[in-house]
Amino acid sequence: NQIVSSETAILPSQSGCTIVHKDQKYSLIPFNVRTFPLNWKGVRSGELIGSFKSDILRLGCPFILSLSVILPDQSKVRTDAMARSARATQMADSPMAKYMPTWGDKKRDWDYTVKSLEDGNKLTLSCYQILLLTKQGEEQQAEESLRSLYSSLGWVINKSRYTPLHTLLNA
Repeated sequence: NQIVSSETAILPSQSGCTIVHKDQKYSLIPFNVRTFPLNWKGVRSGELIGSFKSDILRLGCPFILSLSVILPDQSKVRTDAMARSARATQMADSPMAKYMPTWGDKKRDWDYTVKSLEDGNKLTLSCYQILLLTKQGEEQQAEESLRSLYSSLGWVINKSRYTPLHTLLNA
């Protein structure tokens, strides 16, 4: 079935968005990524749609995955990265650093980022979104399935209450 059809109505509301197609109602449930895994190889992205072999590990409804990438002003990015690197260095060299081991990791990350920018690489802004299209009444099951799949891979996702139509138009 097509979303764009004379038999399809999109009904946005405060609590979400509903698509009505031939008297069948579907809910649009948008999610975004709050925390990406610390290390992620792009080749593993196929795992984000579920297992090809196991029905239990497969999403039980249609979905849309979208990744938006923005290339910001690189001079501003470089200035911001240098300021963050300086702050991370200050924190990592402080007496409190022995109680906060993650501060040393942040310093190494920002040092690497600044070095990469100096070598001519560029930073981007990105937004990864997931939109579930599920029959009304099956939303809870679809949400739990998506959350368990992503959390098993190290991703932390949030439900986006006010963005179902924006997410659909973005995809």
